[in-house]
Amino acid sequence: MKSLDLTENKVEKLFGTWVVDFPSICTSLVSLNLENIQGEIDSIALQDLVGRCTNLKSLKLNNSISLLQMQVLIQRAPQLVELGTGSFAQDITSQDLLRLQSCIGNCRNLTSLSGFWEVRPGSLPIIYPACKNLTSLNLSYTPVDDTDLAELVSQCHNLQRLWVSSGISWMSWIWCIFL
Repeated sequence: MKSLDLTENKVEKLFGTWVVDFPSICTSLVSLNLENIQGEIDSIALQDLVGRCTNLKSLKLNNSISLLQMQVLIQRAPQLVELGTGSFAQDITSQDLLRLQSCIGNCRNLTSLSGFWEVRPGSLPIIYPACKNLTSLNLSYTPVDDTDLAELVSQCHNLQRLWVSSGISWMSWIWCIFL
């Protein structure tokens, strides 16, 4: 069966309601990039689509996807190699945080993380279990302080590519280089 890749395709309808239009026989998606979709995405339709596509390797979410929605999605796609997260700004219970951290740790093939549209202080440790295999980490949309950045990068032993926002101090850069 031929694989379908929506990475470079332009969607005329920039709202997330089009996700429901995928036919139920669509099971061959390899890459799905929703980063530029404006507004809410039908989370049930997205969960169904992701669950059907067992060859899905890359999933990039927009900022409307909550941590709990992301958890359900990655539980349905533990084979992901690349994940663009949604928003890390919601209030969730410590039990939910631990479940999400465990879920991310179960994505053993994950080598690339991006997204992090909004980040609450103290929420980045959720991704630490995935850091050991990361070769690419994109924090360019993430307002992260120097201490959090240094701690996060210290978890990434195989990191080859790191993108950060322009608000990062030069001392953090130097510190990260010598980790």
